[in-house]
Amino acid sequence: AAAVAGPAGAKGGKGGAAAAAAAAGGKAGSANAAASKLAASSEEAQAAAAAAAAAVAALPDSAALAAVSASLQTVLAQELQLLQQRTALLGNKAAVIVDEVVKLQATANSQLAEWQQKRYVAECGAVAAFEKVVKAAAAAGQPLPYDMRLEDEFFILDENKLLISPAPVAPAPRPPSPTLPPGILSVPQLQQLAAALQQAAPGGFLALADAVDLMLKMASQGVLPNAWQDIDASHMTAALASLDPTYSGYLDWRELLLSLAAASIPSIHTATAAQVAAQAAELASVDADKDGYITQQEFENVTWWFEPKPEAVHAAQEAVAAAGATSADVQGQVAAEGQARPADGPMSFNQWAADVLREEQR
Repeated sequence: AAAVAGPAGAKGGKGGAAAAAAAAGGKAGSANAAASKLAASSEEAQAAAAAAAAAVAALPDSAALAAVSASLQTVLAQELQLLQQRTALLGNKAAVIVDEVVKLQATANSQLAEWQQKRYVAECGAVAAFEKVVKAAAAAGQPLPYDMRLEDEFFILDENKLLISPAPVAPAPRPPSPTLPPGILSVPQLQQLAAALQQAAPGGFLALADAVDLMLKMASQGVLPNAWQDIDASHMTAALASLDPTYSGYLDWRELLLSLAAASIPSIHTATAAQVAAQAAELASVDADKDGYITQQEFENVTWWFEPKPEAVHAAQEAVAAAGATSADVQGQVAAEGQARPADGPMSFNQWAADVLREEQR
């Protein structure tokens, strides 16, 4: 066969022999590894057996175990007996406490019932006292001015605390408002005019032509007195132009209101230089901080030269009281006298008193 195959067959024979040798070597290695594992397992088994033998050797004998068990049972029996005794003592103590609580409850219930009875009787007495006071006031037709209240079982009538303010003393009757001369504006008319001017010129300065139109409109609407309805535009312009001395075409409507208000008190226009000087000194005296301005309260405390003097008002009131008539009666008599006597006739005392009161009212 080798001769027939030649070189190739020789090479193939060599390869097969090599493969067979390698396979034989692998089987030998596997056998060696298995033998090594068996040897290791045998050593571990021997070690485990030795440890078990040592543990068994360390255990006490059966006699010692029986002695220990007997001692533990004895101790547990004693502890159980002590626990039973302690539980019995606690039960007895609890029973005693429960009895005491029951007795205290009965005592508290008795005391509470007694207190409620006394409180009920006291509250009934307080209500009865309150009823008595109210019925007495109702029967007499009198108010109950003092503070009354029920506090606990007491009825308290606090005479130091008024529940109803005392009735104020009725003021003296005011004299009737005098009849204004034709063309003089009343206080409501001045207020309506001031509101219209304020709306037209909030800053205070109004064009002269606009002021004329507004005054004519107010006169036609009946806000101004009837005498103003006969004034035409030319006369109104001439009258209002006096409030524009610089011919600027504008006026301060506040000056117009002051002029119309002052017209109702003729004595304003007849002030002497001494009266004006005295008034300026009084205004300066009430100016606390001397800054040239006074407050509303300071203004109200000033007595003006055109106001009736307090002594004159007092004398007029005394005269009316002495005559046994009211200021309205006196003024009614004055009105009758004014129609009966000439305009330049002498003034009676009653007319003087009525004039003083009328000026004080104004």
